Amino acid sequence: MHEGGASYGFAGKGQFGNQYSENGKKPNELSSVQLVVDDVKGDKTTTSGFQTTISFGPLLSSYSLNVNTLRDASRPEGKGQLSLKYNGGKGPAITHLTGETAAHEKFDLTINAPKWLRPTKQLPDCVKSNASSF
Repeated sequence: MHEGGASYGFAGKGQFGNQYSENGKKPNELSSVQLVVDDVKGDKTTTSGFQTTISFGPLLSSYSLNVNTLRDASRPEGKGQLSLKYNGGKGPAITHLTGETAAHEKFDLTINAPKWLRPTKQLPDCVKSNASSF
């Protein structure tokens, strides 16, 4: 299985997300990326406020790098910078993020997401609050 994509507005107004996962990876191979970005406006955003988990190896027993610098993070960890170009959801979303975990592990990752999901109507608050807490 190899899946990935981008979303806008599912986890809340102005929130952008990437999700990628792939089964059967070796311990040193990228297997999963989860990303949430706050306050996305227009076609380009540069920010230090995001949450990401980048995992290597088998999905259920992977090694993960975590950074959470969202403004409402209950437990901020790590630091980083992110740039996003998404053309309003009409083409691929290209995300470049660099960062460092609280354990001083560094990463540099570029995501090209050709698939998009956008809500067709406003989501209820209970769905938004559950979607933003992965």
